[in-house]
Amino acid sequence: MKDQSERTIEEKAAESKRRAQRQAECEAMRPACCPACKAPSRPLGGRVQLHGHGERRRRQRGPEAVGGPPTERGVGARRYECQVCGATVTVHPRGVLRRRLYGACGIGLALALFGSQMQSVHAVREAIAPTASARDPAEGATWSTLRRWAQEAKAGTLLVEGRACPESFTLRQAAARAATTLSALGPRGAEVLDRVWQGALAARWRGTS
Repeated sequence: MKDQSERTIEEKAAESKRRAQRQAECEAMRPACCPACKAPSRPLGGRVQLHGHGERRRRQRGPEAVGGPPTERGVGARRYECQVCGATVTVHPRGVLRRRLYGACGIGLALALFGSQMQSVHAVREAIAPTASARDPAEGATWSTLRRWAQEAKAGTLLVEGRACPESFTLRQAAARAATTLSALGPRGAEVLDRVWQGALAARWRGTS
């Protein structure tokens, strides 16, 4: 009976710890204001006006660090409801892009490997795509996902900081230019791929807001 009581106490303590962690995460990700009506989420001296409204899980592909193996994992996106206008806003963790299965860092790394480091499409696919279907040999040397990112980079529709490339640019050249843009946003003194990785987190991605 004593053991059962001790287990119950431990379970309650663990649940309390998880609850406190969720509350801290909710507070940390809460926007400063409602994107719809611009009401402050926490007026000075007033009550919170942007309430937590649940959490959604979504899939995210790509490596979790430069040189790390590609993975497919679940990430949480928090939702908030404005008590002033009723709008609901979803806040994703840093680096998670709306309407994209791959994260910002994975895309940036893929463009750098393909464009700047001149790696083959097959090598880039092996470094970025975590699933067998995404690495299907039937795609040969034309991994459609990488080609789409490079085409967006060439058209100037991938990054807010980027611009359209000359029509004469190949997709590899367009990828290299996008990688250079991301690298410029990263910390000075770091290795090239690390700068691209950090720059991808700081960049403003088009079509994802």
